[in-house]
Amino acid sequence: MNGYHYTSYHNWLKIKDDGLKPYPIRADYRKYHQDNPYIVDGVWLWTRRFKGMPHIGAVLYQFSTKGDTKIVQLRCEWDYDQQLFIKDEWGVKCPVSLGHEGWIGTTYYHDPDKHESRVIVETIPPERIELLKVYNLQEMFK
Repeated sequence: MNGYHYTSYHNWLKIKDDGLKPYPIRADYRKYHQDNPYIVDGVWLWTRRFKGMPHIGAVLYQFSTKGDTKIVQLRCEWDYDQQLFIKDEWGVKCPVSLGHEGWIGTTYYHDPDKHESRVIVETIPPERIELLKVYNLQEMFK
């Protein structure tokens, strides 16, 4: 399976050698069960490649949170069993699909019903990661 990840260029320099390692993610998945924690260790992957406003928002979000003017978009291969699962009310194991409502100021760029993601709970090795694009914001705005 493929997923897409945005991060800083600085992080990419580590990822291309060490892989994409799980990190603390604030995840609200109460829709699955009331007792779930809000922080999980994993890698956030979008299930489809963005275009337009969702793509712009994802790049700008990384810039605003990472403080790096170079942002990268990655494609990552992952296996079904590597994602975060939870048991539903009938005890059936199902993958956690997280929506994300994205805002930068008053600009709405992610609709949680349209932009699905998965949390991968294992390290994604470098050979399963492809650098799709580098966005150099400093160069773009000269």
